[in-house]
Amino acid sequence: MENAHTKSATEVLDHFGVNENTGLTQEQVKVNLEKYGLNESNKQNHTSLMLQWTTIFHGLLFFFTVIF
Repeated sequence: MENAHTKSATEVLDHFGVNENTGLTQEQVKVNLEKYGLNESNKQNHTSLMLQWTTIFHGLLFFFTVIF
């Protein structure tokens, strides 16, 4: 489904054939697992935003220390 975030909950549930009260059937779970795989993020090494900003800050601090 494209742009699911712009759809109503009812539209999304209908698109995926999900009952709001009972969720997916065991058969739907099995089919979706085979089709989409496990719901997990890729195993790439992600650098936290805080570490990125700290690295930038240290670089700027070093730059201005060398300049002045």
